[in-house]
Amino acid sequence: MPSPLSILRGELGLAGSLAVLMGCLGRRLGGEPYRGTAVPADRLEDNGRRLARWALLLHRELASRLGAAEGLALATRMCVAGSVADLRRRLGNPDADAFADLDEAGRRQQVRTWVDSFPNADATIERCEPQRVSFTVRRCSLVEACAAAGQTELAAAFCEGDSLFFPSLSPPIEIERSQTIATGGSICDFRLCLESPLPAAGRPSSRPEPAEATV
Repeated sequence: MPSPLSILRGELGLAGSLAVLMGCLGRRLGGEPYRGTAVPADRLEDNGRRLARWALLLHRELASRLGAAEGLALATRMCVAGSVADLRRRLGNPDADAFADLDEAGRRQQVRTWVDSFPNADATIERCEPQRVSFTVRRCSLVEACAAAGQTELAAAFCEGDSLFFPSLSPPIEIERSQTIATGGSICDFRLCLESPLPAAGRPSSRPEPAEATV
């Protein structure tokens, strides 16, 4: 996937891209995108605002130059690309076979490490089977940041990065969510399947384990 800046340059050229970036900087120096909003209530809210700041500034600048619809479309593409790159930086390429070989405590600790690498989410872990992981995000401060800035239409772009990143891994990890906070749901219920399409020869099939209590 191309980088956010490559996408911008491909659409607007070098001069146009520089003008947009300078516009974003000017907005930032002017106190946007949270000017006039209340001070963050806690660390989670502050983290979300920091993570979302430049995406929100970019969205505003592109909308002012290209119009609302075209600006949102381009900002969304760049935000999705940035989200995928951020996931790759934080998670790398999770090894499904190594994860399956861990005991229950080890798997739970690994999932907790993955979840805790995202400072914008408050999540509980429900299941840590060898090939099945489920956790629920009950609060996402990226969504809160978009709402604080009055740009809720951009929030779903952060979720789309998840949908692209996990299937792109080798082997792919299937991801399912019945709802997301960004699209109006009360939670983001992540269900990940880490089972390789061609499991290693001789690996015993895993029996489903009962769901553990949330942590």
